[in-house]
Amino acid sequence: MEDKVPRLWWVKWMVWVIETSGPTFTKLGQWASSRSDLFPQYVCTELSELQSNNRAHSFIHTRNTIEDNFNEKLEDVFSEFERKPIGVGAIGQVYKAKLRESDQYVAVKVLHPYVRYLVNVDLDIMKFFATVIEYTIPNSHWLSLPEEVDMFSSMMRAQLDLSVEAQHLVLFGENFDKWDSVGFPQPIQKYVRKDILVEKWVDGILMEKFLKWGGSCYDKQVATIGLTSFLKMLILDNHLHADLHPGNIIISFQSKFDPELFLDDTHIDRIAKSKNKEEWKQALLEIHQDYNPYLYYIDAGLVSQLSVQHFSNFIDLFKAITDFDGNLISKLMVERSRTPNTVIDFKGFSEAMKQFMIRIKENAFALKHIQVTEILTFVFDIVRKHHVKIEGDFANVGVAIILLEGVGKQLEPDLDLLKASVPFLSKAIKNRVQGDVSKTELGVWNYLKITFLSSIFK
Repeated sequence: MEDKVPRLWWVKWMVWVIETSGPTFTKLGQWASSRSDLFPQYVCTELSELQSNNRAHSFIHTRNTIEDNFNEKLEDVFSEFERKPIGVGAIGQVYKAKLRESDQYVAVKVLHPYVRYLVNVDLDIMKFFATVIEYTIPNSHWLSLPEEVDMFSSMMRAQLDLSVEAQHLVLFGENFDKWDSVGFPQPIQKYVRKDILVEKWVDGILMEKFLKWGGSCYDKQVATIGLTSFLKMLILDNHLHADLHPGNIIISFQSKFDPELFLDDTHIDRIAKSKNKEEWKQALLEIHQDYNPYLYYIDAGLVSQLSVQHFSNFIDLFKAITDFDGNLISKLMVERSRTPNTVIDFKGFSEAMKQFMIRIKENAFALKHIQVTEILTFVFDIVRKHHVKIEGDFANVGVAIILLEGVGKQLEPDLDLLKASVPFLSKAIKNRVQGDVSKTELGVWNYLKITFLSSIFK
């Protein structure tokens, strides 16, 4: 413990550098904050400040943005408006307010000033260095860095239009309409603009608190709900929230006897203000008999969606992984790569993958036994060695899985990622065989809904 104190100055400096380097790099810092298995805990703690405590813009900018977009004074739209933001992210900041016309509490998200310009500059820098690396470092072109930057750029730029986030929230809400343990704050259509998003207020406790104290009676339930909902988004819906760091997950509590009844904000506030781990555990234990955890996913601007062909390839590959079939994994990766004719030593590639999957199977796929980072590093090493080119948009799925791993390892390391995915894969494959063109079919229906919603929110 003593050796950590002298290092804090450079960690704080590093956080400051990331925060002042632009919103794109802040997103990278948010990812690193959930990787306690890669970085010391004191580093993760400092980096976690980037998740909801970025530098806030002035209230004058917020007022001007609201009044310019709604052509009304702020006080005419909102009967209450807290001047201090409740959260500050890389793209914008969020306030709690009450609508005058409906007398309901809402969350109001406002983009930072000049954020579009700053993001575009960051992305141009990333694209430049990705291109330089590809043309100057031998064999680096097999990593497809420019293509991956292009894919990341499209998702980052989508976040700069809050009406797009509103569309995502509506789709997520529909996809999880029949789930009783997951929800998404729904936008209020009348008050959605490119620079402003007004959505229904939800009471709860940030996932960060559960990770900070740990050891609660709800940890396993929260981890299970998080894992299964993630797999549904990934495998069935092909509409994945790709920014699930702890600052974007709110945990509320739903009555076991009345699904419409949630724990009131007074009790939630008391739990959230626990001063130590024992007080935290006791406060949750007192409600455990009557309430189940309910997860709200917020800040849905960053969404990953594979093309029809890539999603089909992904399902087949994931199924082969759950079967620990190294030979089939190798075959699928080569046949469906961009340039299968350039693959070097297919037999060597197949044997390396086969031996690796045998080792993974022996350890089982419980999060405490494996590291997704280790698997991704191995895969990238052998595909580079054997010139197997991977599609760039798969990188987004990889980052999302890494974020899931970072949270899951802290809450419930015994969770088995592959075992949990089997029923979702079976359903996805069944839907495909039956030719079921529903919202579980390769994201096509979701695409049509996005087109429709775009006409509503524009």
